[in-house]
Amino acid sequence: MDKIYHKNPNIFTYQLNSMLYIVVNPMISDGMKVLNQIQKDVLDQINSKKTLTEIQKNLCLSNADMEKILIQLKKKDFVSETARFKSFFDNQSSPKSINVWVHTTNACNIACTYCYIHKDISHMHKDVYDKFYQKILQLVEERGLKKVTLRMAGGEPTTRLEYFTPFIDKLKKALEEKNCVLRIAFLTNLTIMNDEILAFIKKYRVSISTSLDGLKEFNDKNRIYANGNGSFDKVLKNMNILRDNNIPVFVNITIAQENMDGLLDLTKFLVERKLGFRYSFVNGIYIDKVKLASVLRKCYSYIEENLDKYPNFMKKHRLADLKFQNPVTQACGAGRTTFLLNTDGSIHYCPMVLSEKKPIGSLDNEQDLITQVSSQTKYNAFNTCFNCEYKHICAGGCPVEMQDGKSPFCDIFKEFIPVIYRLQAKQQILKSLGIEKYNKLFK
Repeated sequence: MDKIYHKNPNIFTYQLNSMLYIVVNPMISDGMKVLNQIQKDVLDQINSKKTLTEIQKNLCLSNADMEKILIQLKKKDFVSETARFKSFFDNQSSPKSINVWVHTTNACNIACTYCYIHKDISHMHKDVYDKFYQKILQLVEERGLKKVTLRMAGGEPTTRLEYFTPFIDKLKKALEEKNCVLRIAFLTNLTIMNDEILAFIKKYRVSISTSLDGLKEFNDKNRIYANGNGSFDKVLKNMNILRDNNIPVFVNITIAQENMDGLLDLTKFLVERKLGFRYSFVNGIYIDKVKLASVLRKCYSYIEENLDKYPNFMKKHRLADLKFQNPVTQACGAGRTTFLLNTDGSIHYCPMVLSEKKPIGSLDNEQDLITQVSSQTKYNAFNTCFNCEYKHICAGGCPVEMQDGKSPFCDIFKEFIPVIYRLQAKQQILKSLGIEKYNKLFK
């Protein structure tokens, strides 16, 4: 026990209650662990100077207890004998997956007041799908891709189902032969549902994402049909159809000044239905961040009070582009393995910049898609966040939205990153102990 151990300089700690602590190593996958008081005391004593024998004596620990605690601390790389610590970024190999936003159409059956897509009647046609098919096969063959995710979007993608179905059929069969998985997602306003769409969703196990601004009062202010009627009732009806068919829906919520007052009720609605959802923040428009923080506190308090009714919190909830399971150097994969394919076959960084009409590549380019996408440098991140302990969780936020090298919502992220870790920790404890022991521990 005369060894000297070293503490990982990247870890950070929160107190969960009088007996438990959350410790996070942001440099590895799944780097969070809950420690009890004695484990935390050992961690605090390790300082690259004290021997284990000294620490044992200070804390009155047996050899067996000390060994058990060290095993737990080393599991998440909190401590080390060598002062060398693991990193998720070590030995990163060539990417084995791509994630493509397929802009199937500019047309849409509703007229959201804030939509950034220029509406017209242009659609993606067969020749573009054919070229895209060949480009995907090129990547799979040359780079050994193991997964291709296509997010069918627009406009409203369900209006173009009959046009992209042959492409999906053909691609799925080709990728299966090459041991590559095809995943399909719909980014839909969820106002259209029929037997054909439902059959397609079931056949391809399509994941469904939709947007809500709130419950009816708030949603129907902006997410409207051309005649001014709101879309909430139709969306709710189709959500119920999907639920009856055991098809989950993920809900994207863009929080703006005009819908903040309805966020808590929407959160309750989604938690009660056990639906996944994401809080995003409006970009480029004034929002009262003091009020935003106050509203988010109420929403997360509600989630915390109902963790037993909302299983798998960390899998179902997202706050903006924050990443809590794997470290990142950029908030999303845009400009690397994620990109947008426009209706005309041009390649764009992401949907946020589609209106700029400045493609970074094309299906007609001889280079493979990853090479074309990764050659762009405009939105490379991150700039001013190197000294922040959360840099590999936030990575400066969306690179398109950065102001002075970081997210305009930096203060919001810093307040609520610990909140989300607390919820993650408490749900782990809940699963381990059961509701009765959990309530005794925290209530």
